[in-house]
Amino acid sequence: MKKLLFACVILAGIAVTAAHAAEVPETIAGITLGESFDEYKDLCRMEFYGSNSDIIFLKDAPLKEEAIPGIRGGDIYAATCAHPGKVVRVKLKFSDRKKRLYENLLKRYKDKFGEPDNYKGDAFRNVVAWEWLISDDSRTVNLTLMYSIDPEFRPGVSIKMTDETLLREDYECYQKKHHEPHRRMMHRGMIDLDDFVPK
Repeated sequence: MKKLLFACVILAGIAVTAAHAAEVPETIAGITLGESFDEYKDLCRMEFYGSNSDIIFLKDAPLKEEAIPGIRGGDIYAATCAHPGKVVRVKLKFSDRKKRLYENLLKRYKDKFGEPDNYKGDAFRNVVAWEWLISDDSRTVNLTLMYSIDPEFRPGVSIKMTDETLLREDYECYQKKHHEPHRRMMHRGMIDLDDFVPK
């Protein structure tokens, strides 16, 4: 009887883990990965669309302050090549910068998605960031929850959610289209590395 009960507990645990793996999230704060960026233009400062992206093959626009209740800022990123105009990544920065908010979110994330897959913060815990990689047969979503006390690195609580499948496909498309032009630019002239050593 004890062996049977133990086996049932193990099977139940496996079932919960499998459910977590299958429940790939796609929507956060009303913004859905894979949807058209145009659906969310009203939330964004469109005068900056595409001008500040830190990923060369994506376009992004910063969120208007408090366009989403409780959110002081963030960005929505859109694909430009394989899936033009589709939302690939969402970043959100909370108005509440307290660690208690981060801890409450972390508990909810662990309850829903299990233990995180990777620690992405720094060794000194000035920036604490946990990453979940959640997949099914067709896509992988990267979910990162971060708390920072570093004044130069998004202080407070933030979330980043990325459709890694769309991101990879867009990058591969960009590489095919821009590989040769990039090589030609690299060969136009050599640079002097001494110019980039502070004096």
